[in-house]
Amino acid sequence: MERFRIESDVGIGFQHKVGRLKNGLFIKYPHLLGRLWDLSTADTVKKDLAIHREWGTPIPETSVVYHPEIETGETTVNPPYAILSQEIRGRVLRELDLANPNIMEQVVDLVRRSLAIRRRTGSGVDFMGGQAFGSFAEFLLRETRKGQLGAYNLIIDTREQVKLIDTNLLDPKRAPPGVKKLVSLDLDLQHGAMVELLHNRKLVDECVRACGSKMFTAFAGRLYGFAHKLEEKRARNNGTSFGTSPIAG
Repeated sequence: MERFRIESDVGIGFQHKVGRLKNGLFIKYPHLLGRLWDLSTADTVKKDLAIHREWGTPIPETSVVYHPEIETGETTVNPPYAILSQEIRGRVLRELDLANPNIMEQVVDLVRRSLAIRRRTGSGVDFMGGQAFGSFAEFLLRETRKGQLGAYNLIIDTREQVKLIDTNLLDPKRAPPGVKKLVSLDLDLQHGAMVELLHNRKLVDECVRACGSKMFTAFAGRLYGFAHKLEEKRARNNGTSFGTSPIAG
């Protein structure tokens, strides 16, 4: 049994708790509430990593540990698995970053790969992460800066390379029976949101073909349009000009 001691807490997501180890690695391990919507195991985590390697997804160096013992500082836990990943230093990808053609190209490529994974396996990349819900609500209520819509599981590192930091795929097949449809709809909504964020017309048809719910894909577009109207209104109120979003494809 491998043992780990968490030096500092990083946060908690919908599925995992995250801590930082002394050697600078991140350790992620499942918490009880996460099993209400995802029944991942060490084997499914390894399967997801294999898919990422097959498709060339830009992820940090990552490994899986079976049945570790983890000292959290308050107690010792024995989760069924833990995920060790290299820390990526950088910033969250936001809409304003897409004005950089290099970053735009990387994100388009990543979305296209995720749509291909969705068509082949039924799973897909979790672009937004658990932070997205609260952050989007905060954006709607009081964000005054333009271009702040973000994909919180995508980090731009110090070399301007885009990395996916959550290597677990969203997979409806791993959800408990009562929430399988919700996970599938979440995938559709996220892909639709990313296509809208990119303004890439070539991806629209690919998204519709890959996603099982055209309704949720269309809903993502309407939600994005509503968010942009808020941005325009706030820009006018602040006496600043509202630039056009970058267009690709």
